[in-house]
Amino acid sequence: GDEALKLVRAGIFDESTDFTDEISYAELSEAVEKLTDSTNRSVENKRTFFVLGDSLTEAYGPSSSTKGWPEFIENYFTGNMALTNYGIAGINTGTYFNSAHVRAPGYYNKMITSVRKGDYVVIALGTNDSTLWGWGDMTKDQSRANYYRLISEIRAQGGIPVLVGPVGRNETDEDGNYKESDPDIIPVMQSVNETYGVNVPIINFKDVSFDRLSAMTAAERSEFYIDSVHYRAKGANMVASWFEELVLVSDE
Repeated sequence: GDEALKLVRAGIFDESTDFTDEISYAELSEAVEKLTDSTNRSVENKRTFFVLGDSLTEAYGPSSSTKGWPEFIENYFTGNMALTNYGIAGINTGTYFNSAHVRAPGYYNKMITSVRKGDYVVIALGTNDSTLWGWGDMTKDQSRANYYRLISEIRAQGGIPVLVGPVGRNETDEDGNYKESDPDIIPVMQSVNETYGVNVPIINFKDVSFDRLSAMTAAERSEFYIDSVHYRAKGANMVASWFEELVLVSDE
């Protein structure tokens, strides 16, 4: 039959499902089979797929050589969905709420009031939090509380939140080996479920990216990154394909 790619939503899992670890592909595949209404909406009643993120998700536009991965998501799913990208470079889980933010006045309020029942909201924040943890300007407890606030307010609007862990940076250790980066973000996301019992799925980009990128040479990785963190078009498309692999399931 025709290929139909469906975004897995948190609400279809049983209450007993444990999301303190990253979602497994098998769990997602089984859950997708339970979706019954995603293909029955009219064009006027599309679900929106929101992305909340930082410079790794920002829409830079056609003239920029730097790209955010949501720009390529629509290559990997079709159907009754509309993408709305709320990525802002430099943002973290705390400043996202700041309506007076220099680059995003009223951005959060605009997003949260746009969420409707059944919309998916991907929370791809944390990279800039982890930098602040190192400087001591933000604590992990503050980040955990910020994630919980996001999740609670998204659900209050009827939205379906999903946490997305970080993609690895293009960095090597002193021996020239690919270096694991931002190791604490996934544990903090897991602790949101443990502390607040919210049972939100976690998409673990970190482990997938480490496995894939560590198998490349430095020269090969440089084809995907414009610097140590941000993506060229090829890299953003690669991350979007991982999103399909981890979250979207093809009906064959």
